[in-house]
Amino acid sequence: MGGQIFAFEGFVRTFDEVPPDVVRVRVEYRDANNLQVLDAYDSGDVMSVLDWTRLEDARTAPAGTGWIRVSFAATRFTGESSDAFVDALSLRSHRAPTLTIDDVQVYNTACPDEGGGGNGGGNGNGNGNGKG
Repeated sequence: MGGQIFAFEGFVRTFDEVPPDVVRVRVEYRDANNLQVLDAYDSGDVMSVLDWTRLEDARTAPAGTGWIRVSFAATRFTGESSDAFVDALSLRSHRAPTLTIDDVQVYNTACPDEGGGGNGGGNGNGNGNGKG
């Protein structure tokens, strides 16, 4: 991920009360072991009682980035609950999208008239074990 540009966007709002609660959004670029923060975007405390406030940031992930963590927190100043809201959070890469999933199972569902399962022949049941 290091050297790749990422764009964060999201909207925050707080309830109209005196004093209003606040919300904070943080995007951390973390090392491959997820132990150290290499760089971060921090919105700071935001009060937005009249409308949704857009938060955005775009930056290059530092060399060695293996994880990106998006978090948000509310601080209550009034009432019995935190009245801070987040909506439409997104983190997008400015490169071709990739997805890595550790526990993947692939099923081949060939059309019946095409025959064959996976890996060079099969019986059409998706497991590739059979005569092609």
